[in-house]
Amino acid sequence: MRGDAVMYIWDEVDVDDALGYHEENFRGIPFGVVFRKLSEELGENWTVTFSHEALELIGDPEANLLVAGPHPKHSNREVFHWYEMCDAVQGETYTLDGIEVSNFVLPLYFTLNDERGSRNDFLGTKNGGKTLRSFGVNPGGYIGFFDPKSGKHHTSESDARAEKRVQIKAQARNARRGIRYQAQHIVEPKAIAKKAGR
Repeated sequence: MRGDAVMYIWDEVDVDDALGYHEENFRGIPFGVVFRKLSEELGENWTVTFSHEALELIGDPEANLLVAGPHPKHSNREVFHWYEMCDAVQGETYTLDGIEVSNFVLPLYFTLNDERGSRNDFLGTKNGGKTLRSFGVNPGGYIGFFDPKSGKHHTSESDARAEKRVQIKAQARNARRGIRYQAQHIVEPKAIAKKAGR
């Protein structure tokens, strides 16, 4: 196989078959999985999910990068944020040549100080008169992080829409990020194995 990554488009949420196929035929190649059924449940075009996964494969192909930053609810505590390109602005899309795609964060998003005259996401959407702050979340978005104090990964949702999104996406918990963290013994392995039916 030639290429830098593999993107699967799967109709149903059938992680075992998708991952089994990948691991058997393309060992060592980073991959993303788009489940069309989940996109339907989320009420969004599958192309949004595809662009989301493609951008995250570029930013963190092995789904193993974390960035030190403030805890979403306790700014005086440091946690390790997932290096995800689209989660914080997940509720925002735009069209590119007539195709709906996901907004994404820019490198400055992962810095502790907001830079004057710069932006932290591609669209630069204003909410309440302000643009996205570093390590912040726009409406409909969420962030994931590892908290050394609890020793676990958590998500912080911006609103009820984002919370519903996280619940729906949990059906694919064993896709790219979950499998990578399991391999590194960062996520609770028993919980992942149970969900995968192993």
